[in-house]
Amino acid sequence: MKLKFLQAAVAGLMLSACSFANATLITHNGYTLDTDTKIVSNGVIEWLQWTETKNESINSSLATFSSDGWTLSSNAQMFGLFADFGFSTTGSLESVSVIEYGSYIGGSDTDSYDLFLALFGANEIADGIAGYGTGDDGRLGVHAYFGDDENNNGFFQRASVLSDNLFNGTEENAPFSQLSAEDFFNTANDREFYTSVALVRNVSSTSVPEPSTLAIFALGIMGLSARRFKKK
Repeated sequence: MKLKFLQAAVAGLMLSACSFANATLITHNGYTLDTDTKIVSNGVIEWLQWTETKNESINSSLATFSSDGWTLSSNAQMFGLFADFGFSTTGSLESVSVIEYGSYIGGSDTDSYDLFLALFGANEIADGIAGYGTGDDGRLGVHAYFGDDENNNGFFQRASVLSDNLFNGTEENAPFSQLSAEDFFNTANDREFYTSVALVRNVSSTSVPEPSTLAIFALGIMGLSARRFKKK
């Protein structure tokens, strides 16, 4: 009876490990995206992939996700994220307005701007549409509201990252990252096409074990059950 119980437990653990193994992990610049949960993490802070809140207002996205611990990214958290990818973060936390241009690399999606998009998704896509290039030369961008609203006027900042792209066969503009100043974009109750909401939370101390941990645990139980079976 005990052996059957152990076998059932092992089977359950192995099935759990298999379900976790279905997730694809994409890692760049110390950040990892779990394609199943749509969460980007650096081991300290988790970011909900920005495409998950596309076309949402700040208030509507918080109404959906705050029960799971998600909050609006602070200025400092967004500055830290941009700094980790080598993007400019000059300016004050409340009134920053900075745009940084990179270099166009035809047929390539491997610079920091493209790696950022691979993690956080693209909520602006123009691939072969109305003169835009295709594939690596298509236009990809992501935009998200964030900020502390320290002066309580209801307005927030916007972060943007754009890949390099072609338009009518020529470079439209270089890839860029941008932190847009407060008061320039919508309030907490408005939404804008191609814009998401940057939500964050601390990494949970009770996070689910990695598949490798589950597999090792399952193998240990299998070994113990086999040993007991041989003794009998």
